Amino acid sequence: MGNGSSKLPWRRDNAKKTMKVKATHRSNSMSGAVDSDRRGSGMQRAMTDGALQVNFKESSFLESVDQKLNGISFDLKINDLNGNAMSNASNNTDGSGLTLLPTVQRKNSDIKVSKYRDTISDLELYNLIIAETWQGHPQIHDTGYLLLLDCREKSEYEAAHIITSRHHSALYSEYGLLMPSQLKLFQIIILYSNSSFCKNILEISKKLSEDEVEHFLLQSGSSQFFEKYPFLSTQGHYLTSDMRNTLQTMPSEILPGRLYQGNAKHALDSYIITSLGISHIVNVTLEHPNRFEDTVKYLRIQLDDRPQVDLHAWLPRTSEFVQSAIGRVSIKSQTTEKHENGKDSGDNRTPGDVSSKKEVVLVHCNLGRSRSSTVVLGYLMQACRMTLKDASRLLKDCRPTVRPNIGFLEQLLQYEKEVFGKNVSDLNDLPF
Repeated sequence: MGNGSSKLPWRRDNAKKTMKVKATHRSNSMSGAVDSDRRGSGMQRAMTDGALQVNFKESSFLESVDQKLNGISFDLKINDLNGNAMSNASNNTDGSGLTLLPTVQRKNSDIKVSKYRDTISDLELYNLIIAETWQGHPQIHDTGYLLLLDCREKSEYEAAHIITSRHHSALYSEYGLLMPSQLKLFQIIILYSNSSFCKNILEISKKLSEDEVEHFLLQSGSSQFFEKYPFLSTQGHYLTSDMRNTLQTMPSEILPGRLYQGNAKHALDSYIITSLGISHIVNVTLEHPNRFEDTVKYLRIQLDDRPQVDLHAWLPRTSEFVQSAIGRVSIKSQTTEKHENGKDSGDNRTPGDVSSKKEVVLVHCNLGRSRSSTVVLGYLMQACRMTLKDASRLLKDCRPTVRPNIGFLEQLLQYEKEVFGKNVSDLNDLPF
């Protein structure tokens, strides 16, 4: 974010290429690049002259991980898929065919760590699992989209694991399952265990790095993730397309455990409302009813998704409604702090410091892209003191398919001017 650097995951621009890597989509294979010059993101994807750019960043969290890895003896004793001990057997598109993925945000760091490894938060993993394509289909239906590797003991995996995950022993099958050439076909690989520092996860991470396989480590342990998202815990196996096709999308998590954005189907699904603990809903549709009025508090705005529609007039009321439920959230961005204090104070744009209020809000329109995005962005500016530029980047990171229409974007610029006293964002800087 600083020094003129921009964090737009889907922007078609030129970026420096420092090392070639391979990235493959099930229907579209293209070259990629690791970019170590841009700041602020663990993984970004952009189209530049037909090339897929995958940028992996460094994290101070991994300094201690690397220190622990240096002291590990690599005499691996690993179970195969049948539980038998064996030795180490191995040393949604935008119209272009590219699947748009949420960006994994990272704090800046000067510490040198493996260029093939980074960390991911619970919120980021949740949004990856429940993400949708531009056609509205669940991303998880694609078996080449996300590989989750459970690095715990086999008995723990069998008792409960994150949905679609495989046990790490699959890496060392006598059949050569999931070896480096196959692993590099996955768009995203994430390792998790009881702790980010347990021996199994560090050994496997080191091995993947040696094989030049990009991957992420879940920052928290599996127990914490299960506590936050018990509905994503299962004993079942979803390894085939037919199995994955039974899974559905859910609303994207914008602020941890407090603010979600989704579509009309989500808002009409009692399982989703109950699982996420939704207490307040902003319904910005013409046709969809307030189905759960006995248990949920609603704000209904019957407006169409057209550029000439005046949604700006509703933004103070929608922001007040959301704030009455979840309060103000501290998300100080570098741009905002420079504007308010006259100096930079570091990029701290990651959601956090949610108020003590216990309510949970869902904002939805028909598809969860234009009207609902406008309402969420209005709240982030008004209550969280984020500029439109920073709020848009945060929202796009959490829900890649958001796209307010041009009329609503102009209205949001007007609202930003009212909130901050002047415009500090430009329409051309927004990631839509």
